[in-house]
Amino acid sequence: MPVSMIVPPGCVTFACLGDKCFIQYSLTFEVIAHSITALMSLLLAIKLFFINSCKNGTKSNDIKRANRLALIESIIMAIFDIIPAAIQQKYHFQVEELGSVILFSKMCGYSLEGYLVYQTLKRRNETVGASSNGKN
Repeated sequence: MPVSMIVPPGCVTFACLGDKCFIQYSLTFEVIAHSITALMSLLLAIKLFFINSCKNGTKSNDIKRANRLALIESIIMAIFDIIPAAIQQKYHFQVEELGSVILFSKMCGYSLEGYLVYQTLKRRNETVGASSNGKN
């Protein structure tokens, strides 16, 4: 049974294919899913911070790096995913009016997150001693 889709003339976004109820549902789902993910990343960052700070002696650079990655994820997700979707959901903007602005915001967030993650993973251990070859 073939499925046919009628696309209205001038329809260039997904919003004009779906009805208002589905768009509201998808925005609500996006806010809830991203909020849960950001909250879990934030809880992971807090746990890693306490694990690293409760250690006696030297702090682990790997745990610091993992903590930084979890914080980057939660902050970027909150700023560039949750807030724009919540604003669009609350004020019922037409997707045709601001859809590209919200999409641009998300793409900027993904780019910034990618750059910050790259910089975090690229860092070397800063605690390399002066005589790392074992000879004095």
